[in-house]
Amino acid sequence: MTIQRTSAALSRRDILAAAIVATSGAAIAGTPVAGTPTSALTGTQWREDIRFLFEGLRRRHRDLFHHTPEPRYRAGIENLCARCGEMESWRVIAGIQHVVALAGDGHTFLFAKGLYRSYPFETAWFGDEIRVVRTAPEYGWLLGSRIERLDGLGPRAIARRLDRVIPQAETPWYVLGQRPDRLRRAELLAALGVAKSPDRITLEATSATSVHSEHVIEAMSGGKADDGLAHALGPRLPDLPDRGFAWRRLENGSVVHLNFRGYENLPQLAARFFADLHGAPPRVLVIDLRENSGGNYTLPREHIIAPLQEMPALNRAGRLFVLIGRKTFSAAMTNATDFRRETEALLVGEPAGARPNGYQELQTFTLPNSGLKVGCSTAAYRFGAPGDLAVVPDLPVAPDWTSFARGRDIALDAAIAHWRSTAA
Repeated sequence: MTIQRTSAALSRRDILAAAIVATSGAAIAGTPVAGTPTSALTGTQWREDIRFLFEGLRRRHRDLFHHTPEPRYRAGIENLCARCGEMESWRVIAGIQHVVALAGDGHTFLFAKGLYRSYPFETAWFGDEIRVVRTAPEYGWLLGSRIERLDGLGPRAIARRLDRVIPQAETPWYVLGQRPDRLRRAELLAALGVAKSPDRITLEATSATSVHSEHVIEAMSGGKADDGLAHALGPRLPDLPDRGFAWRRLENGSVVHLNFRGYENLPQLAARFFADLHGAPPRVLVIDLRENSGGNYTLPREHIIAPLQEMPALNRAGRLFVLIGRKTFSAAMTNATDFRRETEALLVGEPAGARPNGYQELQTFTLPNSGLKVGCSTAAYRFGAPGDLAVVPDLPVAPDWTSFARGRDIALDAAIAHWRSTAA
């Protein structure tokens, strides 16, 4: 995959993106999300918020125009200001999400939780294929289906529209990891031109048994929790006491798989983890950062990497592995580079979502009229060599649909297979 440079001119694609987000929705009778305080705002109030947004980003961001040149960024802001008085509130919110994403980095974003209603399914990208991987119980029949079209649009057209509200200056794998969330949001899909209505969408799909069908899917009522998607495919972890930092033993105790998703209480949890390792030393340790979106990157340096450096039986090639992927972001990406530099670990999986040289250190602010919350990067970091565009694994293992549908964790399997091949 290549990362394109941004032209300083306002391109035809930019104009089209702004037009789709800003188009008046008089013909669409959308229902605002329950409890959203934005539906009564006037055009003047929205314009105040949009200009406050731009000035807030410009003052706080380490380099707001590192990805999108200033003339193009200002044109996007002015276009939204000019049209917001004609638009439903959810279209304005989608427009704000678009102009924030122009910053390019994943730490600069609109906090969108609760701003849109959701559809009762979740997807994942496998190459150019879109597969349904989680559903609400009543839509379990949709699991495993390949989405052919949404309101007449094929996967590539869907991706192009979703990418307008996804920062594009991280890695291409970051974009793959973000698309499933955007594809669930009903009003956002209508604003982007993926759906014809903010209330429902026509889904054409081919089932796991190769049956082609078409269904009209209604958006879930406002406020219905996203965690209701109980039916799921893919590799599953056993029930563990702390899903943010938990471990299990495989291969008759020879392999320890550490599921490291979060940094909360890390010093205490890591102390218990190493006590367990010393009590029954494994032959292989696999540290899984694939679902880790970040935290305080200094903590693993002290509480995981430093203790591992004192365990030569594990800290050696072929015995220590770190799994990374499209959702490995922020501090987790930083810690992946730490493991590569400070230990003998091999990185396994697909490239990390975050760029090694980019923008981090989140600061937030709130728009005065709508109350919308915005995150902004305030610092630049270099965790890779100049010119590095991604943290690339030593042992590449790309997710594939067949293995995923069967519940196989092929990255974990690859790490264990590598150990066996070197131990033989």
